[in-house]
Amino acid sequence: MNTVYDYLEGGFRIFPLWPITDSGSCGCGDPECEAVGKHPRMSNWQHAPHWSDEQIEVMEQTGQLATGFGVCLDNHLVIDIDERNGGFESYERLKKDTGIDYEAESGFAVSTGGGGLHIYFSAPEGIALTGHLREYKGIDMKSSGYVVGNGSLHRSGATYERKKGFPQDLTPAPQALIDLLKKPERVRAKVGDNEYMDVSEEEIAEMLRFIPNDGDGMEYDDFVAIGMGVHDATQGNGFHLWDDWAQRSSKYDPKEMDKKWQSFGKCADPVTLGTVVYHAEENGWTRPVVLGNVAPVAEEQPSSGLPLDTSSVDLLRPPGFVGDLTAWINDQCRYPRERLAVATALNCAGNIVGLRHVDTYNDITANTIFMCIAGSGTGKEAVTQAGAEIMRVAGMAPAVHGNIKSEQEIVRNAIKHQGSYYFIDELGYLLQKIENARKKGGASYLDGVVSIIMSIYTKASGHFLIGGDLKDGILSDQLDEIKKLAKQLDSGKLSEQMAREYEDRIKHISDVVIPSIDSGLHRPFLSMIGYTTPVSFDDLVTGEQATNGFISRCLLVREHETNPKRKKGFKPKPMSPALQARINYLHTGMVSTTRETFWRVEHTGDLVEVRTHSEAADALELVADWFEEEGERQKATTGLEAVIRRGYELVAKLSFIMGACDERIRTVEHVRWAFAFVVADMREKLRLAQTNILNGSKDSTDHATVLRNRILTLVGRDDGEPISVIKQRIGRGKYSPQDVELMVADLEQRGIIERIEKQTKGRKSVRYRER
Repeated sequence: MNTVYDYLEGGFRIFPLWPITDSGSCGCGDPECEAVGKHPRMSNWQHAPHWSDEQIEVMEQTGQLATGFGVCLDNHLVIDIDERNGGFESYERLKKDTGIDYEAESGFAVSTGGGGLHIYFSAPEGIALTGHLREYKGIDMKSSGYVVGNGSLHRSGATYERKKGFPQDLTPAPQALIDLLKKPERVRAKVGDNEYMDVSEEEIAEMLRFIPNDGDGMEYDDFVAIGMGVHDATQGNGFHLWDDWAQRSSKYDPKEMDKKWQSFGKCADPVTLGTVVYHAEENGWTRPVVLGNVAPVAEEQPSSGLPLDTSSVDLLRPPGFVGDLTAWINDQCRYPRERLAVATALNCAGNIVGLRHVDTYNDITANTIFMCIAGSGTGKEAVTQAGAEIMRVAGMAPAVHGNIKSEQEIVRNAIKHQGSYYFIDELGYLLQKIENARKKGGASYLDGVVSIIMSIYTKASGHFLIGGDLKDGILSDQLDEIKKLAKQLDSGKLSEQMAREYEDRIKHISDVVIPSIDSGLHRPFLSMIGYTTPVSFDDLVTGEQATNGFISRCLLVREHETNPKRKKGFKPKPMSPALQARINYLHTGMVSTTRETFWRVEHTGDLVEVRTHSEAADALELVADWFEEEGERQKATTGLEAVIRRGYELVAKLSFIMGACDERIRTVEHVRWAFAFVVADMREKLRLAQTNILNGSKDSTDHATVLRNRILTLVGRDDGEPISVIKQRIGRGKYSPQDVELMVADLEQRGIIERIEKQTKGRKSVRYRER
């Protein structure tokens, strides 16, 4: 057949077909063969080589090409129009819908022996194309497999005839058609009466790997039903999935497979993917995460819905004096811990101004509770030491505490000094001990610690009443203290200055402390900053903990980088005299950095008012409205509205601290920065709480929400993480690497995370970070 050589010259591979006998049956010997004239003579026709002319001559001489040959499609696309199934009507509609006359665009077309038409194109490499478009019945779009070649005999007795051009004349397939046929990575398949699942071919193949296809566990009807389910889910494009699975079974008959597959699309009541899912789940397969119904959280609030424009806010660079403190803390750190530095600067600044300044707009106080989360061994200690040094420079070191032993100790500290400042390393372990004591009993000395902390914390502008058995114990302690001080005075061994100080302390205990045991402590100022690791902290933020007042009043700050690079040539910088003087002045109102050290950290005299600029007041009102509206949204979606309700208080608190430090005026920029900081804090709390609430759920959409939250918590907004790290840290247990990849792709597509390139030592790496 000379037409064979035309195909060879056009770069096609061909293979012989079984001949059509004089009786019209297939030469394969099966009297019921339904592939007459189309039946490959080679069992591995897909791997047919590029034959030489001599090999083709041998095939011709031995009758292998007597009635026809098949043509392999490699980077080709053939529009196969079947006249019997309405193909030409669909073809006219396709031309109208796309505005393209495909036969006119093609360089080669063949009229089939059955009255149809093959329109040939070349196709781009590496693009998976679907073979069927449901809206165009009677047309197959063949970009794989084979077609019968020009000059071959049809079982009707007619011949495939060249209508236009030659195989060497192929033109590229129109881009509009390629775009129309591009296979989606995931298709929506029906799995029940009103249930659908978005699946990829890889996921269907994964299901099939769980399904036994031989022995007593699989009847022939089930064997066929699996194929029908795959056919329906893939719109007829998944034959290779069913065929690969079926080949492991004794029920596999290669002659029957294609025939069965073609019949599946003609069923009036087709079997759906639900059958495949059922058999897979019966044998241990678990459904992948479902991306479509991931529960909403705060980070999905559009920026256009925010009351203030925060696009220019840099959360690592607070305005004014707090920014100066942050810069100095950063200068003490060998490893970049910039978020922890911001939290420590805010906490210290609040401590410095807190006893002396008052907010006339909100009656808010400057004490804060920060939870700083960072990987183990990443430089938290340097930040802690920097904070302690700031407190020392301010003359407040006597009131700084590095641990919490009991409820009674907290009250004693609040009595001894008006201010109680807690800098706690490994706070997560302490909280775990408190939680265990609350749940399981034991460690009774920790009972009530959280409630006492919150009780004193919230009384910074009022009175803290001491109740219960604490009164008698504390009264006894104070009377013992008076006796010890009096004994030292009577010894005659004290200097004149020390004697006056002891007399002052005895007078203070007698006139102020002992009466306050009954009347309450006036304006006790308790603040706390703790440093911990994700492992010891994240699981503690349950729904209950996030809404019970303690965690919701805390500010969470997380360092996402767990392997920070050291600063080359690092040397800590001493604090400048100007910064020391500023710290001292803000705390005491004294210009000099040298002053007499008083035994009690307290404030006496009038309070200094911090005014609020009119623009800042307007901004605070907008912020208050937004948190109320956002609380309603969370109430309807996550049930975590209590977390949001604290947002305004925290914005007011942070903006007050910055305003007190900067000329005693709260400005709109202070409010703007504080709002951006608190929104990030809300996001962190909501994710952790929602993750822990849903973590035990068996619902696939809940699994997806947990996976989404964990990815966002991991990548952060700084340098991000490569996909390998994301999969390694999250893709364990119930989340497969494929689940992680799908969620990352979904988050990128929705604009929640972004892909960035990072250059490290001459090498480029692709990372993902939150927008």
